[in-house]
Amino acid sequence: MKKFLFLLAFLVLIISAFSISEGEWIITKDKLNLPGEYFDGENYFWRADYHLEDLKEATELNLKIHNITDDSTILFFDEGNNEKKNWEYIKKLLDGAKKFVWAAIYDINYYPFIQELKKLKKKGIDVKVVYELNNLNSYINGLDNSGIETKHDKNYKLMHDKFIIIDGYCVLTGSTNFTNNGFKYNSNNSIVIFSNELAQDYMNEFKEMFEGYYGKNSLDNKPYKNVEFDSGLIEPYFTPEDDLTDRIIELINKSEKNIDVMIFTFSKREIADALIKAKNIGINVRVIAEEYQSNYGWAQIEHLKENGVNVILDKNDRTFHHKVMIIDGKITITGSFNFTNSAQYYNDENSLVIHSEYISKGYEKEFNRLWEKYTK
Repeated sequence: MKKFLFLLAFLVLIISAFSISEGEWIITKDKLNLPGEYFDGENYFWRADYHLEDLKEATELNLKIHNITDDSTILFFDEGNNEKKNWEYIKKLLDGAKKFVWAAIYDINYYPFIQELKKLKKKGIDVKVVYELNNLNSYINGLDNSGIETKHDKNYKLMHDKFIIIDGYCVLTGSTNFTNNGFKYNSNNSIVIFSNELAQDYMNEFKEMFEGYYGKNSLDNKPYKNVEFDSGLIEPYFTPEDDLTDRIIELINKSEKNIDVMIFTFSKREIADALIKAKNIGINVRVIAEEYQSNYGWAQIEHLKENGVNVILDKNDRTFHHKVMIIDGKITITGSFNFTNSAQYYNDENSLVIHSEYISKGYEKEFNRLWEKYTK
């Protein structure tokens, strides 16, 4: 079914004279009932993602359609590589915010990001931040002092998310904390998706945490369980309320050719056993694991090796922080979710199951680059 078919008739009357191009917005006194919609206490605001062909077909709006650009961008960080380029891209997105920037990030101390949030606040942008209490620092205090609303988690485990929502049309998520280590030294990935529906899912998740619902008290309020975008389809997962572990195992069991994994912490035996089973029926399974984490007794790395899975350890002097699985070059799983019991049952986490050969090709290229780098 085409997106936005549920638009109310009055929407056409209100904005039929507008010419809207992707990234542009509507402000009205009347509620629009659109995904990604934002209310500032007086007006309703909605900013268009890059799917205006669907909106044009679903309404009588006078839409000016430009050349549609890619609605997703992957960012890789590795020992300082791409730091400046990636930050410039993220900063441009933040600079373009019209109404709000909401961030739920486990750890924050990257100075350019701190300064950017303060600048946005001065411009009148609604900036809100949720962070992990254990990572409270002078930078967070500085955000408070600048008038930005910040709240720490109430999860006795971890608020482990790393996502940002901009204007209800753009989501950035992945494994990257907004820290000096995250940007300058660690191996990480982030992905930017332009989608009103995905943004609505993340807005709901952010609001529940901002209102004090964490961990086992999290609410199951995800309106869009499958999100279509130009490159394919996305299944968003928020744990502990969603069972991502079972979904990962299901996808492993359906694999046909190859599975590549980049992982920071791996203690979940069920996922390890599913990978071993896949290897035993002829699936080519490769794993790059974080060296330091693999030395713990609970780590599944030796279990994988003992059962013939091709595993190598990273050589990053800092931290190999990815949480990625690529299946058959068609499906990519990425986000904040390590393969652990804590990630599934206790922490606040988010991940995307992305059905897209286009996206998978980007992650596969980075996997192969790192595999070659670490096996020299």
